[in-house]
Amino acid sequence: MKNEKNKPQSAGKKRIRYPGIVGDARKLGVNRVTLYKMLRGYHGFAGLKTLRHRYNALKAREVSR
Repeated sequence: MKNEKNKPQSAGKKRIRYPGIVGDARKLGVNRVTLYKMLRGYHGFAGLKTLRHRYNALKAREVSR
């Protein structure tokens, strides 16, 4: 989309769905994209139940600190 001066216009403020996902993926030993797709429920990634349990446990430990 272009504005009246024919310059590219931004789509707006960026939305952060999972803050800290890069660090969480490192702690879990997985790729950031794999963790994101598992959290969003992408086809083929929703069945990663052990990763889901490990992620939930990691977040529970962070909250308890």
